[in-house]
Amino acid sequence: MDHFPSFSSIRRLTVAATLLLLSLPAAASVIVRAEIEPGAHAAIRGARDIILELRPPRGGSAQQFLEPWLADAKTWKNYEGRMAVAIPYRMLSPAAQRKALEALFP
Repeated sequence: MDHFPSFSSIRRLTVAATLLLLSLPAAASVIVRAEIEPGAHAAIRGARDIILELRPPRGGSAQQFLEPWLADAKTWKNYEGRMAVAIPYRMLSPAAQRKALEALFP
């Protein structure tokens, strides 16, 4: 004689599976963030993208603040006048990449 699971056990399994699947997108969007220095944070988004979050100072000192972080120092103008920027890892200078990795993975 075959034994089939009861309706209540199938229902519990379905609810558990649904809750697990609903929790996956939330876990994937968690951001890990670590301060490098005031105004500069390394972050991991979506468990795969490393970025550098910067808060450039107002006024003429934005260039001086941004250039050391960027692989191509001339691109600082792309971020001029913004209150906050997120720079992808591939666009960071080697020194900034190292600082980001050291902050995220001490």
